Amino acid sequence: MAETAVGRDTVPAPGPASEEQPPEPGPAPSPEAELAEIRSILVGPEQRELRALQSHVLDPAVQTREVSRVLPEAFALRGHDPQLSRALAPMVEEAITSSVHRDPRPLADALFPVMGPAIRKAIEHMLASMMDSFNRTVEQSLSWRALTWRWTAWRTGRSFAEVVLLNTLRYRVEQVFLIHAESGLLLQHLSMPGGTDQDADQVSAMLTAIRDFVKDSFQVGATDHLDAFRVGDLSVIVEQGPYAVLAGVVRGAAPPDLRPGFTRALESVHLMLGPELKAYAGDGAPFERARPALEPLLVTRLRDEGRRVSYWKWATVAALLVAAVGAWAFTIYRERQRWQAYLDRLSSQPGIVIVSTAGTPVTVSTLVKRTGAVGSVTLLGGGRSRPGEPYEFVHTPVIDRRHFERLPQVPALRTEFAYEELTYATTALGRFRPAHYDVTLTCGYPFTNWLLRRPARHRPAHVFVTQNGDWPAWSDDREFRWFSCDGLVCTNPVYYERNRHRWRSVLVPNGVDLDRFSPGAGDRAALELPDDAPIVLMVSAFMASKRIDAAVRAVAALDGVHLVVAGDGVVRAEIEALAGELMPGRFRRVSLPFETMPALYRSASVFLHTTLAESFGNVYVEALASGLPVVAHDGPVTRWILGDSDLLVDTEDHAALVDAIRRALRAGPCPSPADIARFSWSRVVDEYEQFLMDVLADRGGA
Repeated sequence: MAETAVGRDTVPAPGPASEEQPPEPGPAPSPEAELAEIRSILVGPEQRELRALQSHVLDPAVQTREVSRVLPEAFALRGHDPQLSRALAPMVEEAITSSVHRDPRPLADALFPVMGPAIRKAIEHMLASMMDSFNRTVEQSLSWRALTWRWTAWRTGRSFAEVVLLNTLRYRVEQVFLIHAESGLLLQHLSMPGGTDQDADQVSAMLTAIRDFVKDSFQVGATDHLDAFRVGDLSVIVEQGPYAVLAGVVRGAAPPDLRPGFTRALESVHLMLGPELKAYAGDGAPFERARPALEPLLVTRLRDEGRRVSYWKWATVAALLVAAVGAWAFTIYRERQRWQAYLDRLSSQPGIVIVSTAGTPVTVSTLVKRTGAVGSVTLLGGGRSRPGEPYEFVHTPVIDRRHFERLPQVPALRTEFAYEELTYATTALGRFRPAHYDVTLTCGYPFTNWLLRRPARHRPAHVFVTQNGDWPAWSDDREFRWFSCDGLVCTNPVYYERNRHRWRSVLVPNGVDLDRFSPGAGDRAALELPDDAPIVLMVSAFMASKRIDAAVRAVAALDGVHLVVAGDGVVRAEIEALAGELMPGRFRRVSLPFETMPALYRSASVFLHTTLAESFGNVYVEALASGLPVVAHDGPVTRWILGDSDLLVDTEDHAALVDAIRRALRAGPCPSPADIARFSWSRVVDEYEQFLMDVLADRGGA
């Protein structure tokens, strides 16, 4: 039977049914009721399902039951995610802390089977490490090698541990960088504990830039890559992969078998994190998983100590050393007995002792000759004995300064001259008897001065000559604070004004033999010097303070001019290399005996001295007396010696120095000045004699 839906717009179908009488109509349903009925028919089932689902979701018991079903699988899937670890860590810590506060026994019972073996293993490892460290400490504290390392650490300002590491280290991988191959961004960075910290991202960018520079600049193939490069004592190993680059910073000599470890580590990273490397978009978190594969690359290898010398060998060496010291002591004792007998023969008369190192400089030996008339004069010197001289010469062995040029600088031993003086003073200690002399004179400090001023029942008056500078007389710094004297001979007016209120002082210049140093014809042929070229002469020690390099650069700027330097010293190699570069064939270094020096002066065209300060400078007077124009640094001492010469310039001004040499070459030889007689030995010796007598008079021993 067909049904007809009735609505407001519904019209009954025509037919027989329309002719029947309809029943009594009831009240018509409202539109809302009809709409609700339709909604119930259409969405009623879905609404019932939603209400059931809402009741299911909001029920805590149901939620707990549902989460418990998927929680194990969720932890298994996200177990390596660091975010999960960071999220769970506070809760786990709080739970453990709360459990321990509430009742520590369950946790202790659970850890007991593990903690016992772990503690025993940790103690065993600690004791083994402690004993190994103790053995190394003993070896590195009591051995001669350790003392040398401590000395190096003190001299260079490094820590002792760093010096030990540098001397025992074979190699050490200090840092490892994992870099994305395409973008050059840093994925992971590991460094050795205690190593130098750098900006890892900056280092990564620089490594990438260097790698790209090599590839772009040298037109290498697509499969060719930068494998390694070196900077100082650091080398960088670079291993290239499809999606990542592994770089290691190695200190020391990296062995060939180190690279395979980097290769295996990079392969492991690609195997473990291949998809992440391929899809990398800037998130470095996934690459924390690469750290276990990279950490074994941070290794340190020390040099093998080798076979240790047995104690009996050390005992043999010690016995030989004792025997050598005994033989040396016996020789010294026998020589001292002979020396004492000699001194006893001299002790009956007053006298002067003049001490000098290294070959007895001419200034000292000439002074000794002229002062022989004052009384008994003894010269303790490192040179050769000269028979027939009016003084007693006592040979005092000394080791030449050239053997000390490469030794370290330490307080009181800052130059090779100080080392040389120390060997002299050590030998002179057994030859000097204070009671046998009335006055001593030296220019050596500190060791010679300390030797002559050592405590004694009768200590002679001591006169110090500022031949090598006046720092000991006025400085209160370092070893200079222990300087003392009874009279101070100042070799220039600057020294005199600075010290005359502190010590009994006198202004006495150095003397020059004006009979030997005088104008005349040279002998270039005998000296193997060029006959037809202008020669600039410099007489100087090869020391940095003498600024011979400035002389080389100045003379090199003058075409055809030769430079001859008479002297020797620690910077000889550097100066000869510089001259070979700037003025090839026009430079010569000579070492001549003093007897030949007048001929060398007469063979030169101009005398040059570029040092900024001299205590006196005998070479100025020798050149002046030989008729040479003198180019020197303008200062109060040079003006006191040379007068108001227009050849005194600022030798630090290259252009001014070159111009002064050019003007001196044009001027040619010049006569000796009239007042040069003030530097003659006759006048200088008279002033020394008078001052020594004044010092003795003050001591009551004239």
